[in-house]
Amino acid sequence: AADASVAVSYLRCEYLENPLGIGETKPRLSWVVKSLDRGEKQTAYQILVAPTPEGPATDTGHLWNSGKISSDATTQVIYNGTALTSRARCYWKVRSWGVNDSPSEWSAPGMWTEGLLQTSDWSASWIDGMKIGSSGPIYTPAIVSAYYKAVDGSGNIADVTTLLKNKAQA
Repeated sequence: AADASVAVSYLRCEYLENPLGIGETKPRLSWVVKSLDRGEKQTAYQILVAPTPEGPATDTGHLWNSGKISSDATTQVIYNGTALTSRARCYWKVRSWGVNDSPSEWSAPGMWTEGLLQTSDWSASWIDGMKIGSSGPIYTPAIVSAYYKAVDGSGNIADVTTLLKNKAQA
């Protein structure tokens, strides 16, 4: 790789660097190829994707090893590895071949995580202040203060809290 005339950098997944929680099961990967040589270009690439940082560090692609792909594509290369699941972590790197057919050094690693991909992955429940504590409510919900613009068109701010207190005392 010492005589390679191209270098790979700026890895992106779905147009972002190291995105978290993407919603694509076949994300698009992109990178930038640099060279100081006139007329140089990428003629092939190889992508490694693994579920841990150790995969790319040891040149292992447990989720996907594209092998050498003859192509000048550096944008929107579709992930074509093992099916991804919700919350999956993916660590990846790329290398390119130039016109002299020498591979570049591997890029610095990038990563992405998958979001919640299936409706069944989502779960939630309402937070109800009246149910906090085991022996009854801890507090009674109340309006502490509120400010609204006057509706009479004067542009003055009305202190609704004071108006409500005065009305309650009357």
